[in-house]
Amino acid sequence: MQTNEYHVNVFVENDIVNIACYRMFIDSEGNLGPEDTISDHKTLSISISETDEDLKEVIRFALDSEYYDGEDERADWIALHGEWQSYWAGENTWESSVTFSENAEGVLGSFLDSLPFYEPKPSPYSN
Repeated sequence: MQTNEYHVNVFVENDIVNIACYRMFIDSEGNLGPEDTISDHKTLSISISETDEDLKEVIRFALDSEYYDGEDERADWIALHGEWQSYWAGENTWESSVTFSENAEGVLGSFLDSLPFYEPKPSPYSN
C-alpha cells in the first residue's frame, strides 16, 4: 500500500522554523503508525526573520500565529530576558500531513504536494 501521508514535526531551532516530514510505519493491523525516523525525511527550513511575504505566510501557518513577528511580542521578550532570542525557541508540534496540509497554500502547499508516495515499512514496535 503506497501512501503520501507523513508525520509532520514543526520546530524552531536557532531562529529557523523547520517543517520536517517523516515517513510513517505500518502496524500489524495495517494502520499507519508512528514516524519512521530511520528513513530520510524532507524538511522545509525558513529563517524566522524572513522578509519574503510568501515565506512569512508559511511561518504564520506553521506556527499557527498571525503575529509571530510582532514588534510588541519582541519588545516584551527583550524586556523580560534582556536580549533577543527566538520567542519560539523550543516550539515542537507533531501532526499528520493530512491534517497539517488541509489549508496549506503557496510555498507550503507545493512543498507538501511534492512529498513522494512511499511503501511504509512494518513498525519495529508492533508484535
